[in-house]
Amino acid sequence: GPQQYDEEKFGDFVDATWAIEKLQIKRQKPFFLAVGFYRPHVPWYAPQRFFDDRPRSAVQVPVVRDDDRDDLPAGALQLTNNTLPPSHKWFVETDHWKDAVQSYLACVSFTDAQVGRLLDALDKSSYADNTIIVLFSDHGFHLGEHGLWAKTSNFELDARVPLVIVTPGH
Repeated sequence: GPQQYDEEKFGDFVDATWAIEKLQIKRQKPFFLAVGFYRPHVPWYAPQRFFDDRPRSAVQVPVVRDDDRDDLPAGALQLTNNTLPPSHKWFVETDHWKDAVQSYLACVSFTDAQVGRLLDALDKSSYADNTIIVLFSDHGFHLGEHGLWAKTSNFELDARVPLVIVTPGH
C-alpha cells in the first residue's frame, strides 16, 4: 500500500540516485553500469502520489471464468499451484483485489519514474551519445488473470517480459 515516508528513502530511488551519480564521473575508458530495481516485487509499497494517480475506483480487474483452467493438463495445473500468495478466492471474498492491482500499478509507475530519472541524467551526461541501454524484466505477473496470483505458470502473462535495446542513434 501507500507509504508516507520520503520518496528519497525508497530503495529504488536510492539506487537510481547512485547510478545518476556514477554518470557524473568523467571517465577515460568505456564502462559498464548495471542498475537493478526491486519494485514491483512484493511487498507492494510505493509513495502515496503513485496511488493518488490511479484511484481504486478506476482500477479494472479481469473477468475470470470458473472453468478457466479446466483444459490444462495435470502438469500445467500443478505448475499454477502457488501457495505463497493468498488465493484468488481470498482476494475476491475480502474485497482486496482492486487494492492489490492498484498497489502493483503504483509500484510499476514508481519504478518507471526511477528509470525516467536515470535516462534523463544519461541524456544530460557526456555519455548520452555513446551508451547502449538494455532494459529487461525477469518475469510477468498475474493479478487475478486465470484466477492466479504471482508468476508460476506458462501463460503468456508470466512468460512475456520486456526487452528493450537502445543503441546510439537508434
